[in-house]
Amino acid sequence: AIGLILVVLVLSIFLNLRTAFWVAIGIPVAMLGTFFVLPFFDSFLDSISLMALILVVGIIVDDGIIISENIARKREMGYPPLKAASEGVREVFLPVLTTVLTTFLAFSPMFFMKGMMGKFIYVIPLVVSLALFISLFESVFALPAHLKRGMEKIIIRQAARERKNAARSSKKGSTVREAVGAERVAVRKWFDWLRKFYKKLCYHFLRVRYILVVLFFAVLVGTVWYAKNNMEFLLFDSSTSDRFYIGVELPTGTSLLATEEKVKEIEALIQGLPEEELKTFLTRIGTLGWVGTGENYAALMVGLTPFSERTRNINEIIEDIRYKANKLEGFDKLVFDIDAGGPPVGKPIFLRVIGPDDEMRTKLTNRIENFLMNAEGVKDIDRNDKLGKQQVEIKFAYNKLARLGLTVADVAQNVRIAYDGQVVTSMRDGDEDIKFRVILSEKARKNVNFLTRLSIPNRQGRLIKLGEVASLKTSPGLNAYHHFDGERTITIQADIVQDVTSPLVVTQAMMEQFDMEKDYPGMRIKIGGEAEESQKAWLNLLFSFLVAFIGIYFLLVLLFNSFSQPVLVLIAIPFGIVGVIIALALHNEPLTFLVMIGVIGLVGVVVNDSLVLVSRINELSKERPAGKLKKRELREHNLRIIAEGTSDRLRAIILTTLTTAAGLLPLAYGIGGESLWMSPMALALGYGLIFATPLTLVLIPCMYAIGIDLRKVFSRKKVFESA
Repeated sequence: AIGLILVVLVLSIFLNLRTAFWVAIGIPVAMLGTFFVLPFFDSFLDSISLMALILVVGIIVDDGIIISENIARKREMGYPPLKAASEGVREVFLPVLTTVLTTFLAFSPMFFMKGMMGKFIYVIPLVVSLALFISLFESVFALPAHLKRGMEKIIIRQAARERKNAARSSKKGSTVREAVGAERVAVRKWFDWLRKFYKKLCYHFLRVRYILVVLFFAVLVGTVWYAKNNMEFLLFDSSTSDRFYIGVELPTGTSLLATEEKVKEIEALIQGLPEEELKTFLTRIGTLGWVGTGENYAALMVGLTPFSERTRNINEIIEDIRYKANKLEGFDKLVFDIDAGGPPVGKPIFLRVIGPDDEMRTKLTNRIENFLMNAEGVKDIDRNDKLGKQQVEIKFAYNKLARLGLTVADVAQNVRIAYDGQVVTSMRDGDEDIKFRVILSEKARKNVNFLTRLSIPNRQGRLIKLGEVASLKTSPGLNAYHHFDGERTITIQADIVQDVTSPLVVTQAMMEQFDMEKDYPGMRIKIGGEAEESQKAWLNLLFSFLVAFIGIYFLLVLLFNSFSQPVLVLIAIPFGIVGVIIALALHNEPLTFLVMIGVIGLVGVVVNDSLVLVSRINELSKERPAGKLKKRELREHNLRIIAEGTSDRLRAIILTTLTTAAGLLPLAYGIGGESLWMSPMALALGYGLIFATPLTLVLIPCMYAIGIDLRKVFSRKKVFESA
């Protein structure tokens, strides 16, 4: 609501209040239309679709701004209302249609993203696309009709006022002309000065265009260098989360009652948090999340107040609890896990060690654990091969087995029958079958020493005592055996300090430490969790950018009927990303998946601004052909055409930027409500536009002029070669 109010205020500053109202009314129309159409695509209103709608609030108003601004410009030129509305729409229809299609192309590759993240964000491009096309329909057909009716009412009102105040004025036509003039002054009074000033400024920029272009590209290279060396890609930023878990592990053999009493010490630490930080917590005894169940396990879920209501972030709170908990005695391990939101992708570092050899698999897992313990920025390391109850392991003397005519299968079968029993017969009692099972007595089963005296028949029928071919070893056994693709596996996971490292950096460094074929034959390591999803998401995003770039380029080729001019439009994209990097650096925010979604939205808006700018310069070039001018006069003519075309679109570009930023920046700073999902995306799109727009208003005209210079150079070269 705050963003919508700011959008209306910005529009009313640059346009009259009636025009601003009808442009802004396109926002709820597009939203309600999207709500209505969404169920036909098997999607419904949820937090993700709302996030997409808020992302597109500033974008869907762009086509209305361009159309209304052009209608207002035609009206300022003296056109009657009907002609101003029709000509205003006709003149910019193709650029507006192209802007909608370019934004659609920027988001459409996200339909084909794979993996968990692809399923998670599928609704974002769907909502954006529906809102864009509904907004286009409203802007082309409904908006001009409303504006035309408003202009007619102004003329009638002004004419009536003039007839009342000027009794001598008897000619209706002159009264109407005076009314038109009054309306023009009301619209142009302050912005005309700004447009004329910018036109002169742009002309001076064009005279030093080569110096400016070099400076712009130097800024681009410097910003990219900074991002490469100081920013890591994360799937989700967990620092603003409001929920975390504590996994508690006590010594093997601890009873449920003892575990419950011991966990009260951790609960006391949580209850010691300030009231403005702690919202709720829940304790479960006898279970440990992904590991399983056990009497010596416990798990605590801690819910914090919203990030905007507390002074410490979740990492600072966890480190405070960790520091105090480390002073407690009697705990084997305490593991903290932050719920960063989003789809269930697992911990930042999630590794599966897979292979048939139990000893080698455990040895490799131990080495990985040691590496992670020494890696900078890695914390809360845990593994799922937890010890459970005491077990008896039978160790065979294989030479004795062979000599006495026994096999491991013979021993295993007889031990199983002895301790689990075997059904030997059954009898019918009415409607029930009663089975008779032969099994060792309970007293014998509880006596481990009796196992060595267990008799096993060999192939000749001779009874061999188990103690003659094997020895027994009593030790704690595994709590559970885990499998992946039918093979035994041990999973090890860990968290990271986001300001220090990233999942991809840690996993890549870890894989370089092991020669699997040489040192661990038959073993393999499978990377999962956030590291795997981060890699997939990054590759999918790069693919989306590439497909969108190619699609937008060929669409612009059709609009401009040129292969070179689309490059002028697309060159604004990397400079928009410069704004995102600067914004993230100033706000100390990481480069996350949701930030990249905001960058995709930024691509659409930046391309739209550049498109309408280049399109207007092309129109002026056709309207005012150079004819036969001298070299110096021709250069001045081209520079003035470019400066005038840029100034003609100044209001539309500024309005597009300010309305988009006004709709998103309150969300970025949590004004009127905070969303962990939407804030990074809004920050990237809002600040990206704020930084990119001045660059667009200077860089694109300079590049356009340089393009003219290059065409002249190549044309002279062709003439010289033909001569």
